[in-house]
Amino acid sequence: MSAAKCADAVQVQLLSGVKYAFCTCGGSAKYPCCDGTHRGTEFRPVKFVAEQDEQAWLCVCKKSKSPPRCDGTGCPS
Repeated sequence: MSAAKCADAVQVQLLSGVKYAFCTCGGSAKYPCCDGTHRGTEFRPVKFVAEQDEQAWLCVCKKSKSPPRCDGTGCPS
């Protein structure tokens, strides 16, 4: 796997066919996975199913145009 596009990204191992819920509130004890901490707030997890086994970079800055993956949008040049 190549290096992260951004310092504001976290590398995770995704498994094909597994459903994931990416935390958007930042409060999850299981970050970057959602643990329901957002309940009672306006935040909702980004849910997705991994299409293949892979190491992936997930966006921490929340500025990615293709969440939950980091696309470099919020990264300094």
